[in-house]
Amino acid sequence: PTATPVPPSPTPVPPTATPAATETPIPPTATSQPPTATLQPTATATADFLATHSRSLPDGKIGHIRIINHAGQSAHVLFYNSVWFNEFTVSDELTIETPVDTIIFYGYLENGKYFSNVVYVTDDIHTWVVHINSDAALVEGP
Repeated sequence: PTATPVPPSPTPVPPTATPAATETPIPPTATSQPPTATLQPTATATADFLATHSRSLPDGKIGHIRIINHAGQSAHVLFYNSVWFNEFTVSDELTIETPVDTIIFYGYLENGKYFSNVVYVTDDIHTWVVHINSDAALVEGP
């Protein structure tokens, strides 16, 4: 009797790697200009905001926010919540009435620097203070 040879074990074949997708760059033409960012205001956003918000204070408790501008230039600020809004230009300091609620605000300085923050007006007894600086707007609780 002769020995039956053991069949060779199959050699594992490594999986083939799928080449990564690449984009073919499009060369610029002599007349092409680099893209510029343009922001177009939309009438829909403004119309929606005005349709759901009022400058009149809603019924309920009224809180106070004192705005102190330390930036040395005028600041234009918009305060709002889910139903109310008002906007102000503050050169030095100003105290405003707001609903007792979470009040979001944002604004900009004359030099174009933007800022934003939130004031949690929790009662109608205390006054919250917003300090506008040249690089940020900070909120001071009562």
